[in-house]
Amino acid sequence: MVNTKILVEHMERAGVTEVMLAEQLKMNPATLNNKINNEEGEIFTVKEANTIANVLSIPQEILTKIFFDENVAEKQQTGTMK
Repeated sequence: MVNTKILVEHMERAGVTEVMLAEQLKMNPATLNNKINNEEGEIFTVKEANTIANVLSIPQEILTKIFFDENVAEKQQTGTMK
């Protein structure tokens, strides 16, 4: 599960829109939006996560919090995270 809040914060800091990021990932902006918002079973691949890290200059320790944070998965499974 993606920690959407942290990812969006880094996009805003970098001045990168979803459309711009989708272009870098070579994917449809709607698909990127689904992946960012954890919708329709869409998940990022490791390659996509690395591309995002490079485009947004995200350090490894933050990257882990965005894409592999257990607390996000637990909260989303219990429905306590929006």
